Amino acid sequence: MKIDDAPLPPSAVKLPRKLNPGEHTVVVTAPGFAEARQTVKLAEREQRAVTVELRPEQPAPVPVPVPVPAPVPAPAPEPAPAPPAKPAPTAAPASPPVTFGPVEPKPAATEPEGAPVSPVAWVGFGVGAAGLVLGTVTGIVTLSQASDVKEQCPGGTCPEGQREDYDGAMALSYASTVGFVVGGAGVVAGLVGLLVCSLECTGGLAKCGDKCVDTAANPAHCGACDAACDEGEVCSIGKCALECFGGTTKCAGACVDLQLDPAHCGGCDTACAQGEICSAGKCGIECFGGTTKCGSKCVDAQLDAANCGGCGKACAPGEVCSAGQCGLQCTGGMTKCAGKCVDLQLDGANCGSCGKACAPGEVCSAGQCALACVGGTTKCSGKCVDVQLGAANCGSCGKACAPGEVCAAGQCALTCAGGTTKCDSKCVDTANDPANCGSCGKACAQGEVCVQGACKVACGQGLTNCGGKCADLAGDAANCGGCGKACAQGESCVAGACLAALGQHLWSNRFGGGSDQLGWALAADGSGKAIVIGDIQGTADFGGGPLASAGGHDIFVAKLGPDGEHLWSKRFGDGSNQGGHAIATDASGNALVTGFLQGTVDFGGGPLVSAGGYDMFLAKFGP
Repeated sequence: MKIDDAPLPPSAVKLPRKLNPGEHTVVVTAPGFAEARQTVKLAEREQRAVTVELRPEQPAPVPVPVPVPAPVPAPAPEPAPAPPAKPAPTAAPASPPVTFGPVEPKPAATEPEGAPVSPVAWVGFGVGAAGLVLGTVTGIVTLSQASDVKEQCPGGTCPEGQREDYDGAMALSYASTVGFVVGGAGVVAGLVGLLVCSLECTGGLAKCGDKCVDTAANPAHCGACDAACDEGEVCSIGKCALECFGGTTKCAGACVDLQLDPAHCGGCDTACAQGEICSAGKCGIECFGGTTKCGSKCVDAQLDAANCGGCGKACAPGEVCSAGQCGLQCTGGMTKCAGKCVDLQLDGANCGSCGKACAPGEVCSAGQCALACVGGTTKCSGKCVDVQLGAANCGSCGKACAPGEVCAAGQCALTCAGGTTKCDSKCVDTANDPANCGSCGKACAQGEVCVQGACKVACGQGLTNCGGKCADLAGDAANCGGCGKACAQGESCVAGACLAALGQHLWSNRFGGGSDQLGWALAADGSGKAIVIGDIQGTADFGGGPLASAGGHDIFVAKLGPDGEHLWSKRFGDGSNQGGHAIATDASGNALVTGFLQGTVDFGGGPLVSAGGYDMFLAKFGP
């Protein structure tokens, strides 16, 4: 297919394509079919689906000699025999219309990169072979007979008694020609069918029937071919579930990775343009964030078994990809889960153990599912990462180092600093890193820790094993007073307690719109999370989306993290006036709130209707 003389790849025929307003010419060609042209005139912002129908080419007629009656001395000349009837050529199969334009995407389906050999290909090949045999045999016979007949019938004029021989030789010649034509076309079509249809699926896709599908996300083939999810369920990491997990998002019934999926890049149905790829949730022509461009996708060549160490370099069945090398076991502190090497400390789909996925909104930090990252890590695109050492997020989320650079102390550089060592693309401290203890790739066994470059069963005096590392709980800001208990930014760990410098600003936020918004009371739980209550008029956004009053003043309750990040927020009320005035927390972190209401309020347990004037309310919310 061509659009304005520009070739269009077959994989993009049914994808939406952006064109400038005006006239455009669509040309479609295919072997055995006449060229089809169609002119399309597009207005500004107009969307149109174009259907172009291919029609079979009419085969050139095979010339058939017409016998000429010879003059025979007789009273009445015999009428010339009728020429042999030309058999009707077999009609070429009609081609399905070729559609170009926006089409409804199929959930988690991919274009087949290979399919089983079609029976039609075998039939075409067999018919073609038979046609060639027929053409060859009849051709040999024809050559023999034609030589004799031409001597007896010069110029096509035969004496009495030779007419039937001449006609038979001409008919046999026609059959030989048709046999070669049909046979050649059949063999070509059959060979194309055999060659094309015998391709195998690549890129981590599985062959299901005549399609290559992603069994990790396709609800019709979830985990295995024909293992369909129930109605309302989605396929997330090869398992049927009601919601997506492991950092994936539900798009058209399938769970996709908005960071890498070119059809849903950064958001559902936000497709990248032709030739672009999706990397870190953004469309572009190059991959970044430590990924490599393979075909139309960005992959992690360090862990992707279909592209291990380089594009198209697939591991053998049963092997996994670890640090860009295929092997039977994972290395570098990684664990084998469903054929992949993952970090159980940070992987949201396998948090702490294989198959243990975190709930939507949670992240995996130090092997535990939580609403916020701990242990000195930062939440980036749904994952907890070490911005001090991670080349894909060096210093801050999305700030990737250039190829060949490493991340040392939050800065991209050519070499590691601060006593760290370059292992693969990371700077690590081989003195206490259990995945690279003493040297790169030397991982400690399960349950061991790395102490001064040596793997040991237990930490030394005054140190505690925290996720495979020995930490000083009295002075480690990432594990202050307990493993995973990290101090806030700007705080220091002193005697196992997080302390801020006197008068040092930690965080501040503003909430509200053009109307009145009032905060009347707040409380804090044992982990430093703040809960605030009050009333709003108009709209206020605490970080979880706008909360708009139904009229008058409404009640709001919001919970913020230790650094002011939004955890949850709710609004309650109707067209009358309601307000929240006091709040307290219990030992479990539950919030108890009170205030006044007029009209009707529903906190989740059913409508509460005032008896007239203002009534008091009391409600309790979970942490």
